[in-house]
Amino acid sequence: MKIKRTETVKKLKIKKYLGKWYEVARMPNWFQGDNKLLSPFRVGKNATAEYQLISDNKLSVVNTHRLVWRNNFLSKLLKSKLVRSIGTAISRKHEKSQITVNFNIFTRIINYIKQKFEKQTTNYLVVYVSESKEQYEHSIVISPDKKYAWVLSRKNPKHMSDEDIEDVLDLLHELEFRGVDVNKLIMHDKLL
Repeated sequence: MKIKRTETVKKLKIKKYLGKWYEVARMPNWFQGDNKLLSPFRVGKNATAEYQLISDNKLSVVNTHRLVWRNNFLSKLLKSKLVRSIGTAISRKHEKSQITVNFNIFTRIINYIKQKFEKQTTNYLVVYVSESKEQYEHSIVISPDKKYAWVLSRKNPKHMSDEDIEDVLDLLHELEFRGVDVNKLIMHDKLL
C-alpha cells in the first residue's frame, strides 16, 4: 500500500542534517543536467550537497555535480564540467522537514510571489532520515508533487560496503512505498 499523502519527518533536528551528503540516487531533473535535449548525451554525476546553519531555520546549501558525456567520442572531444550551485534553504518554523530551497534570483522571486498569494512554497520534503547520535546517516527527500526525489547518504557511494548498499536498496523500497517511480531513478555507478 502506497502512502497517498507525503508525510515528513516529525521533529527533524536541523543540526543533525548539517554537513555533507552524497547523492546515491535521484529522479531526473533539469537542474542537474538531465534536460530532454542533452540527456541522451550527458548526465550529472557524483552530486553532493553541503548544508551550513545561518540562523534557527535558515541554511546555506552548496550543491556540486559533474556533467559527464555519455558517448566515448564526445567525452574525448569535450571535457566534463564541474557545476556548483549556491543557495539558501529555509525550513518552516514548526515543520523543520518542510523546506523551501532557492538557488537563484528567479526561484526567490517565484517563491515570494507564491507567498503573497498564500500558496505553498515548500519544494523540499524530508520524508525519511536514519537516526544516529551525531548526525543523520541517510535521508530521503522528495518534492511535494513527487516529480523530484533524492536518496542521500553521509558515506561516499564509491566507498560503500555490500552492507551499505543493502541499506540503500531498502531506502529505494521506502521511496517506492511513498509513490515515487523508482524505475526512473538515476543511480550512482556503484549501485548498478
